[in-house]
Amino acid sequence: MSWTEDTTEETLFEPFSHSQVERFEIDQTDDPSTAIVRAVAEVTGQNVAELPPLYEATDPDAVDGLFHRSEDGTAWTDCILSFSYADCVVRVTGSEVCVARV
Repeated sequence: MSWTEDTTEETLFEPFSHSQVERFEIDQTDDPSTAIVRAVAEVTGQNVAELPPLYEATDPDAVDGLFHRSEDGTAWTDCILSFSYADCVVRVTGSEVCVARV
């Protein structure tokens, strides 16, 4: 997966422009918090169990509530959440998780 020239991503990941940004679609059956941990594990090459708890970086319940999907599977928010986790910068939208290693 590679980073596309998107103004939002370009601004968010500007300090890490030398890094590759990887994008992961949030599966409709996964909670967004689970998708975040899986995406970071894949980018860092670590097992999910080896990563620090997500709650040390952000509130997983709040993330799941913010990016809750409607019954037809569409995200009901246009919000973007960005934070640092496990030596990565993470950007979450209603449909995807973007991860760049620091």
